[in-house]
Amino acid sequence: MRQLAPTWLVGGDFEFPSPERANSDGVVAIGGEVTATTLRRAYRSGIFPWPIRVDMPMFWFSPDPRFLIDVTAVHVPRSVAKVARSGRFEVRFDTAFRDVITSCASSRPESR
Repeated sequence: MRQLAPTWLVGGDFEFPSPERANSDGVVAIGGEVTATTLRRAYRSGIFPWPIRVDMPMFWFSPDPRFLIDVTAVHVPRSVAKVARSGRFEVRFDTAFRDVITSCASSRPESR
């Protein structure tokens, strides 16, 4: 089997290569800007970002096999739906993207 090299991505406006082009480690591409648009584009293609180190470009993976959840087929139990409708929680998406990514990248305090 031929070992494919990952595609190098530049900037924030790019198309991901096909997940079938992933190398044996599941790496499809390296580089590119991580934005809400690129994340949506990646996730729709079965590709996800995985930072290796802060001083390296982003690695984009599509392992085989992949686990995908069809959100249109997710069953929400009545008790959970009732809590969600109660107003005790706020459910949002596409909110504070940069803050979420920055928080995910920051180190956590040591557990005691």
